[in-house]
Amino acid sequence: FKALMQFYEVEIPKELLPSLILSVERDELGINAGLQDRVIQVYEGCVYMDFNKEIMAKQNHGIYEELNPQNLPPLYIAYKTSLSKVSGKVLNDIAKRFLEGDTFVIETLSKIAEQAEKGKEAIINKDHKRLHDLINENFDLRKSIMNISESNMELIETARKCGASAKFSGSGGSIIGTYTDNEMLHRLISEMKKVGARVIRPYIV
Repeated sequence: FKALMQFYEVEIPKELLPSLILSVERDELGINAGLQDRVIQVYEGCVYMDFNKEIMAKQNHGIYEELNPQNLPPLYIAYKTSLSKVSGKVLNDIAKRFLEGDTFVIETLSKIAEQAEKGKEAIINKDHKRLHDLINENFDLRKSIMNISESNMELIETARKCGASAKFSGSGGSIIGTYTDNEMLHRLISEMKKVGARVIRPYIV
């Protein structure tokens, strides 16, 4: 999209791009994608997203607030190449249950959405302990409405045993979380290697 905009000398407001890109993927290409990935691909860095239905309907985009990445604690990503998945296939069941009015799914997704606001406040205030807890709670809520494979749970449990926080970075196969110091990072790398996973340190700029 960015290349096409440059080639055709077309300007599209930044806040509208994620929804437009998503509509192309869903309606034209038949890809079951989500809006969150499109937002971060357009904005990059560290972004708070609010997909309030009324706001989305009124302005055709959510509230996207760029946060200072320097406020983040040290982050890690751990992944198993053997667990890569297509997110649409994993999320289809949750979407179906949501549309069918499954009360538990709706309430759980609402709680996850509320955590985003709390996470934003934790990042702004540099409250790393609060962010650590919210990351763990996010996964626990997600686990309550999803079937988590044993191999995926191994990633989460390994990270938590090292003292790090952990949640899925997507729909499985990789996790993201926070750690406190190099000692914990080295322990993470060592323990993840035992379960066939690799660890990288992302830099948010």
